[in-house]
Amino acid sequence: MVHIEEIDDDEPPPLEVNAEESDAEEARFIIGLVASGLYLGNMFALNRAVLDEHGISHVIAVGKDLPCALSEDARISHETFRWTPTAASEQVQYEYEEDGIGYMVLEVEDSADVALLNFMHGCFEFIKSALKDEGANRKSRVLVACEEGTSLSVTVLASYLICEGHVAHEAAMESILRVQPSAEPNRGFARHLRYLERNKSLPNWVLPSGCINK
Repeated sequence: MVHIEEIDDDEPPPLEVNAEESDAEEARFIIGLVASGLYLGNMFALNRAVLDEHGISHVIAVGKDLPCALSEDARISHETFRWTPTAASEQVQYEYEEDGIGYMVLEVEDSADVALLNFMHGCFEFIKSALKDEGANRKSRVLVACEEGTSLSVTVLASYLICEGHVAHEAAMESILRVQPSAEPNRGFARHLRYLERNKSLPNWVLPSGCINK
């Protein structure tokens, strides 16, 4: 079970980019610890220096055209998810491994029409395998990141906390909002989270786009 209250005392606070350095109006969130072994981040967290600083051992990068912290030579597979509802050329899973870091890329759009739950089986298996891989000399830390760190990655983490951590939707979002106040899944993904709140598990069939309306 995932415990959202188990935060290491020596864990660094959520990392931000200084507004002047980034030419942004506000400091930009980069990475933060949401629950025991689970981190949320945006595209700026997909950087080897950031991963090393936070001791990240596994990464799920969700979205289109995201940077990769590992080299192209580290790719070990290119295959569709178990529940892929569309052509492999449109939505695919890539996996990498380099210098002890496991890395998954899920290419999906941040769109209310995307049936993101179809891809959660693969994400959950990746996270559970990562956390089980922890040993005496290795602490597993999983980063889930998307472009802004507000919708796609938030939905993946919240889904995992609801189904595997057995926490309420509201509690899952509260744990995320503590490190990323701008977290806000799009309306389609919000419906997916409400579905998980009611059913406590992922569907065992392929969902057509936009099929969850409540």
